[in-house]
Amino acid sequence: SGSKDVQLHDLFDFDQIYYIHPLLILILLFAFVFWFHRLCKTFWRAFKFWEIRNFYIEALKINSRDLRDCSWKDILNCLKEAQKEYKMNIRKQELTELDVYHRMLRFKNYLIAMVNKGVLPCKIW
Repeated sequence: SGSKDVQLHDLFDFDQIYYIHPLLILILLFAFVFWFHRLCKTFWRAFKFWEIRNFYIEALKINSRDLRDCSWKDILNCLKEAQKEYKMNIRKQELTELDVYHRMLRFKNYLIAMVNKGVLPCKIW
C-alpha cells in the first residue's frame, strides 16, 4: 500500500524557524519566569513545611501520625517542655500558655496594623 511515514521535517518548515517574532520571545520569556517563580515558591513552601514538621518531631516529640489526634492543650504542654531545652523565649525560663497566645496575637496584630497603614495589601487568604 502507498502509505508514507510522516517525518517532523514534513510538518514544520525549519528554514523559517530562525525568524521568531520578538513578541513571541517576550511572551515565552515571561511564561518561563512566571513558572520558574512558581516552582521556586513551591519548593520554598515545601522547605518551610519540612522545617515545621521537623520542629514537631524533634522539639515537641510529636510524630506525624500522633499530630492528628493531639489537642491544643497537649501541644502547649509539649511547647512548655521544649522551652527547657531549646530556650524559645529568652526572657523567661518557664513558658506559659499566655506567652504562646501573646506571641500568636502579636503576629496577627502586627499584620492587621500593616494592612491598616497600607504597608501590606489587603488580600483575602
